[in-house]
This record gives sequence, structure tokens and C-alpha cells, in this order.
Amino acid sequence: MTKPKTRPHFVQVPDAVNADQISPSYEYALAYIDGHWPTYDALRRRLPHCKLLTVATTPHDHAAILDVEAGDATELDAVGWVRDSHNRLMRHPTLYTSVANANSLVRLLAAAGLERPSYRLWTAHWTGEPHLCGYRCGLEGRAAGATQFSPATKGRTYDLSWSSRGFLDAVHRDSIAVSTDVGP
Repeated sequence: MTKPKTRPHFVQVPDAVNADQISPSYEYALAYIDGHWPTYDALRRRLPHCKLLTVATTPHDHAAILDVEAGDATELDAVGWVRDSHNRLMRHPTLYTSVANANSLVRLLAAAGLERPSYRLWTAHWTGEPHLCGYRCGLEGRAAGATQFSPATKGRTYDLSWSSRGFLDAVHRDSIAVSTDVGP
């Protein structure tokens, strides 16, 4: 696991099934636009200052991030979604998946002609410690741009990810540009 030193440009990002669970103190938050627990509209109302990073759970919806895990989008869905995102002029769509699934997903995308520079990778690796998944976590090639490192635990009702403001700002720009249905 590649554990970055604590620096002001690295921040934690919450992810919850209920918008009321996220503290207004966060600068960024994951906001689902579909699926079982859509949170985008509620987060937009509740946290107008927060930079919302839009997440879709199916390849049919437009967001900056596609959730690729059991019960949501599949690896094959991700191939089509990345291509569709490129066709909509999103240069680097983001894929979220577990570190255990990441190498398989990256290889499938490469076989389809989609190399890592054409998309971003956000992994889930629940170590309890803020880090970015890389070779020490078993990730082949480039390190992930963000890692969800902690599930809801110890009275906290939301997951936490770790990333740089630069990575998150790029995903946020995609969140704004991806659809007029979602907005800033």
C-alpha cells in the first residue's frame, strides 16, 4: 500500500447511503445519482458548498464515476461506459472498484483498447489507514488516484476515501460537465 504523507492537499471523502449522515465539514462527497440509495439531490440541498462527485451504479446513467462491483455495473459494462464517456467528450472517466477486482478490470479495458491514461481508477481497500492503492496493495501498473480505505465503523455511518485535491477537482469538473440533469 502506498501511504502518502499527511499533506494539506490530501483529503478524506465521505460516501453514505443517507445524505444526513455526512458532516457539512467535508469539502468533497460522493453523490449517487441512481441505484438503491441515490444521494445527489439531498446532498446538493444539504451541502451547497460541497464539491459533489457524481457516481452511477449502471452504465445507462451519466456521472463522473461508475461503480463497478457486485450488484452494480459489471466489468463489461465498464468498457462500454468508458467508451460512451469518451464519446461525450469526458477525457478521463473514473471507475470505482475493489482492489481485488482492479487488475482484472484494468486488463479487460486494455484488451478493449482502453489504456489507463484514458480513465481514472478509484479503489476500495478497507485497511482503516488512509492510502492510495499501488503495488504494495497488489495493484499492477499505475497507482489508484483515490482509495476508499474505511467502511462505516465505530459509530460513523459512512465510508471514507483518501485522495489528492488535484484528482478530486478533476473528477468534480467531470461531475459538472457530464450532464445538465445533474448540474454543479
